[in-house]
Amino acid sequence: MAMRRTDTDENRFAVYLVDPGPRGSGVIALIQEVTGASTGNCAQMVRTSPTFITSCRTRGSAEDLVARFKEFDAVAVVRPVGRPLKEGAPAELMTHSTPRFVPYLLMLLGVAQLGAALWWARDGRMLAAVGGAVLSVVVLVSSVFLLRGRFD
Repeated sequence: MAMRRTDTDENRFAVYLVDPGPRGSGVIALIQEVTGASTGNCAQMVRTSPTFITSCRTRGSAEDLVARFKEFDAVAVVRPVGRPLKEGAPAELMTHSTPRFVPYLLMLLGVAQLGAALWWARDGRMLAAVGGAVLSVVVLVSSVFLLRGRFD
């Protein structure tokens, strides 16, 4: 089973990484093993998924590679070489998205946490107040980034 990104046109099945899942370092190591590319190039492939990984001579060898990606909770697909998958992030391939209300709930949670931090400071529990304030800032910033990403 020869699986190199530089294989010739005689290969008939292409493997694409659609979603790297939560275990990115394992997926990067697998891509590096399969393609022989540098760690940096493999990390870039993970960041820009869906992306072409390699081509295989048989559907069975391509499906074996897809199964190896599943071991890392990643999603990969097999396509005939003549019908490539568009690289980038097509909406129909995304397996999950953030519901519209989540950034607003996070913002509400951040404001509530800030109120709790102020209450703790008033009661003299400074360590809890500082921790609560830091948590509040983190939650508020993440909600802003989620909202910002939604409207870009």
